[in-house]
Amino acid sequence: MPDVRQILERNPDYWNKDKSGAQLPYLDRVEKSFYSGGDTSAAVAAFLSNQVDVLTSAGYFNTLNFADTDTIKRQMADKVYFIDSLGSSFPHLRLNANRPPFDNPKMRKAVNLAIDRQEIIQAITPGGSVPTGLVPPSLTGEGAYSVDELLKLPGYRQPKDQDIAEAKRLVKEAGFENVTVEMNTSSATPQTADFAALVKAHLGKVGINVNIKVTANYQDHLNDMIANKYQLTYTGHGASPDPDEYIYKHYHSKGARNYYKFSDPKWDELADKQRAAVTAEQRKKAVRDVLAYHQEIVPNVPIYSAMNQAVYRNYVHGFGKPVQPDDNTIQFDVYWMDQKR
Repeated sequence: MPDVRQILERNPDYWNKDKSGAQLPYLDRVEKSFYSGGDTSAAVAAFLSNQVDVLTSAGYFNTLNFADTDTIKRQMADKVYFIDSLGSSFPHLRLNANRPPFDNPKMRKAVNLAIDRQEIIQAITPGGSVPTGLVPPSLTGEGAYSVDELLKLPGYRQPKDQDIAEAKRLVKEAGFENVTVEMNTSSATPQTADFAALVKAHLGKVGINVNIKVTANYQDHLNDMIANKYQLTYTGHGASPDPDEYIYKHYHSKGARNYYKFSDPKWDELADKQRAAVTAEQRKKAVRDVLAYHQEIVPNVPIYSAMNQAVYRNYVHGFGKPVQPDDNTIQFDVYWMDQKR
């Protein structure tokens, strides 16, 4: 059984119509079932037993993994469609620039260098993910670094030897060798514990000891962040089709979602500049300038972007790439079926 079920009924007064002028949505009812806890077997079993018509991933801890999709392909063959696209939400580490030791930019940079993103991806995202920068690779057309570009940057490149040596040097220069910090996380999913353990191991290699504080309730975890009660914390970044969401809203000193009170005059200047760009090329260059500066002062440490994945029965239509638009919504208004359940 799903943990949560959401029922959506057709709105006869919905504003939109299709290209032929027909009233949307096509479907009279959509039932969404949510399976949490990191175990995909119940969701896959529901799909295989014809209880559901569409099976999708959710967020950056992938719901579907390669074993799941292989099982479905083997049992259902040409009765299904598989679609995937690169998502634009991602997990990241927030570093409190208003409290020691991360008020020192050398320490923030050291964390960025020490984190082994490839190991994290391989360990906790069996459905496939790619490293991400502050603006995810799905927005390369808007100026974001591509995956290939990211993999050449400090903190992303492999092997990690050079980055670890540089991180150790920065920690020593900052005067925080063998410092102990507290990392806030929550027990919202099983993967968060694995994620925190890997961060602890990575930072330990460069002389930063980590004590992990686990909060059972995710809202309490968020409240601690907003109240500035953290040194290092794990959280997720929601998806957006616009780099401004990542650059201005969260990190400009006047940003509407700068809950963490990060403030840097040069960042504000660069963020304002990308907002003021009047051509696409000017905007891309302005976004790149922000991303280059991000590597210097590291207000956060982006980890990876997950793949949006979906499996559709072959009588369900109206979908396409991406599986979800960049704002993480699914456009059910254009879905239709050529047979009844």
